[in-house]
Amino acid sequence: MKNNSKEKTRLLSFLDACPTAFHAAANIATTLDAAGFAQLCESDEWKLVAGGKYYVARNHSSVLAFQMPLKPKPYMAARIVATHLDSPALRLKLRGFKAKCGVDMVPIEVYGGPISTTWLDRPLGVAGIVVDGRDMSCRLYDKKNIAVIPNLAMQHFNLDLKNGVTYNPQTQLNACIGLSRGRSVSESLGIPEEAFDDSELNLYDCTPAALLGNEQNLLNAPRLDNMLAAFTALEAIASIPSCKSDLALAFFADNEEIGNTTRQGANSDFLESTLKRIVLALKGGEEDLCRMLSKSFLVSNDAAHALHPSYTECYDADYAPVLGGGVVFKKNVKHRYASNGCDNAIFREICRRAGVACQVFTNRADRPCGSTMGPHLSASLGIRGIDIGIAMFAMHSIRETASVEDVLSCCKAMAYFLGNDKPLPELKM
Repeated sequence: MKNNSKEKTRLLSFLDACPTAFHAAANIATTLDAAGFAQLCESDEWKLVAGGKYYVARNHSSVLAFQMPLKPKPYMAARIVATHLDSPALRLKLRGFKAKCGVDMVPIEVYGGPISTTWLDRPLGVAGIVVDGRDMSCRLYDKKNIAVIPNLAMQHFNLDLKNGVTYNPQTQLNACIGLSRGRSVSESLGIPEEAFDDSELNLYDCTPAALLGNEQNLLNAPRLDNMLAAFTALEAIASIPSCKSDLALAFFADNEEIGNTTRQGANSDFLESTLKRIVLALKGGEEDLCRMLSKSFLVSNDAAHALHPSYTECYDADYAPVLGGGVVFKKNVKHRYASNGCDNAIFREICRRAGVACQVFTNRADRPCGSTMGPHLSASLGIRGIDIGIAMFAMHSIRETASVEDVLSCCKAMAYFLGNDKPLPELKM
């Protein structure tokens, strides 16, 4: 945090290197390797040492990293930051490739809830993993500036624009990958046909992340939801010099945008089984795990909505975070977020100790509320927890905008939460 220019450079590089959850997981693993973390395999016996740094991955798209305290006990408290690595996207359906009207077109399938209109008429890349069953290989794939989704000249062909524009994802969001020259999609993309059905390839905006504004204090980039939270968690867990008595853990999950219920998502056993194996490695048992969970604290860190100056009527004016206002606490009376008053107060005190400003988001009472991975993790583990985030404009657009100051503030809060030796605050009754 002492050198913000270096942190900003790392942030921009991280964003540009993570067009998909697979790339994000790979970059997180590389950073952890450089920070002295050892990779564990779930099928191996785990032998953990005091002060040891470890990480484990699932599906090449989800990572869980943790640092053992210098004096570990089976019933120690765990400080957990949970984020996700996926974002709304358009996934290619390679077998649907067709030459049509002189150009090569590839259909898509919608992943999550993107703002479809923002994906049109811009240079797009293709990225993800290529899985080839012939040699049982799995490799990262990234091909820049290969596609575009062309819009209809609405002013000339749609005389009823006042009703808005909607797009049929099956017929109107196909990606154009060039003029028809008799090449197959396999030749155009360099992917063997045998790998079509098992590969997972998304379109993405390959224009680099950018700092904007008079003082370059606005950040505009793809996938800020939720790469910003992932970056702050990674910066924190990778920089902890040592933990005294509490376990520090960062969970980078996949598939939050489609409900979390996958083997590598927050609704899986990934976090719980990891905590259980840590307890077992310390010769503890079920009782120790229950004691650990009762003393632990979860911070679910996901994107938050910033008050949009052109649409202020969409917000509750008393609970509308602004860019540059600090870490956002997210509240919902139906517990669509993990937060409650007691747990909010605990983390608010942590932010105060770290010197980080806070603000609160609550939806208008007449509008629905989104959700995060926080409620499930908190409920399934029986662990205290809250939902926070970094405020941004245009969540789920192909490019979102946030405040650099808020990212740095969140980095500071995450580092203090995971790495500070002081006991977690406790409420008095």
